[in-house]
Amino acid sequence: MIGLACGQCGSEWVWFVPPPQEPCRWCGGNLEPMALGDSLLARRPERALPVSIDARRAAATLREWVGEVPFAGPELSNTADQLQLCWTARWVAAFDLHTAFEAAIGFDEAPPSRLEGWVPTRWSRRKVPATRWEFRTGVVERRYDDLSLSAHASAGTSAPAAPETWEQPFLSPTATPAELVPAAQAAVRAAVAIDLVAAAGAQRSTDVNLRFAPTEAPRFTLVALPIWVAHYRDEEGGVHALVVDATTGRCAGRRLGSRAVARAYAGRQTATSIAVALFAAFLALAGVIFWLLLPGSMVVGLTALTLVLQGRSAVPSVAAWNRAERQVDGVA
Repeated sequence: MIGLACGQCGSEWVWFVPPPQEPCRWCGGNLEPMALGDSLLARRPERALPVSIDARRAAATLREWVGEVPFAGPELSNTADQLQLCWTARWVAAFDLHTAFEAAIGFDEAPPSRLEGWVPTRWSRRKVPATRWEFRTGVVERRYDDLSLSAHASAGTSAPAAPETWEQPFLSPTATPAELVPAAQAAVRAAVAIDLVAAAGAQRSTDVNLRFAPTEAPRFTLVALPIWVAHYRDEEGGVHALVVDATTGRCAGRRLGSRAVARAYAGRQTATSIAVALFAAFLALAGVIFWLLLPGSMVVGLTALTLVLQGRSAVPSVAAWNRAERQVDGVA
């Protein structure tokens, strides 16, 4: 195992084979060797998810995803051609519970209630469930395995990891198991809530409280998630990573529109509107001289078209000024 740290973004990478001379896959920064010691870098993943999305499919998915951004610049659009495969760390938790619980269980009743209110243009009426809430107490006795601590850590189909055969780097975890105990308790609380609803034949639950015993500590497993990653540099010099989950095809990262592309679009719209305005002025002058030959409605129509085009030319400028950006939850 060889540890490398990025001096730009701080990412810590582990190579299980001799690494090539290449920059950080997350941001393009320089990598420097670092000692493994007893740090998280020394933790080998115990299980790994399979690579289900190949390079071609990942590139097509990312290209479609970034294509949704208004006024995307070439620096963003070209990331699909720069994807590289690597592995990133995910923790999953397991609990053996013999725990007292308290919860409020909700049962939908008929007929439903009617909720009325004003929406922007009209008065709205809609049906909402009428819920009867019951307070329940008891004891949970069961084992919970593979509790995901993030929305992307699905480890149900993972297999024992063999990192010594990996030719791609592994992105070291950034949190220790001790730091993840609250997240693990929240995950098991959500799992218990689902079981309570199913057991009671209810529709919802709330205020689920578990009384954890000191011995009921979570056990953590380090799972390797394969991802395709690329990065780009925005117009202010910031570096942003885009990720395609190699198991689900889900894309994540920060997509920023380009001010230069928006300004160019606005310029074309403005030039077109000026040309139409000059043509309308010429026709208006011609209409004064040859009023019998030129209907006044044509001049009015062309003037209205000029105003519309002028308005369209202002929209991209405003959008670019506000950076026209979107962001979703990342997988890394």
